[in-house]
Amino acid sequence: IVVLCLPRQPTRFRCNRPAGDPLIDPVLDEVTAEGGRHNAQFWVERTAARSDAVIEQVLERLVDNDILTHDLGGFWSMSHAVVSRGEYQLSDGSVRRIVKNRIVEIVLGDAIPNPRDAILISLMHTCDAFCLLLTPEEFEASQHRIELLSRLDPIG
Repeated sequence: IVVLCLPRQPTRFRCNRPAGDPLIDPVLDEVTAEGGRHNAQFWVERTAARSDAVIEQVLERLVDNDILTHDLGGFWSMSHAVVSRGEYQLSDGSVRRIVKNRIVEIVLGDAIPNPRDAILISLMHTCDAFCLLLTPEEFEASQHRIELLSRLDPIG
């Protein structure tokens, strides 16, 4: 999201070796083979044709890693294991808390968010999504802090 919101500056991309990921490597190969200087919009439009396949593969990975479940009705949801623990393990072995829990803790507490969470807070504020995440009392009490945290993100 951050890269896509930056000014439309063409950038040169160099990739000397594959990432070892079947989702990323074809895009890196295409970018490297193109050789010219193009902005993010060019690459989003160029790779959009394969977005459905990429989304399907990502969702399958999340199911394989017991982060999501997929039921017969076609609905995706967090796995019972993730919901009960409130966290999930990344491919590198590190553990990350569920976004909802992190954001609520930041908004209701006094922690400074990391850049990713600052972007999410700004997006949620812009979309008026905090009223869906917080109780009415929590939302009312935290509006000033939400405004303040939203200004931490230079993009939003």
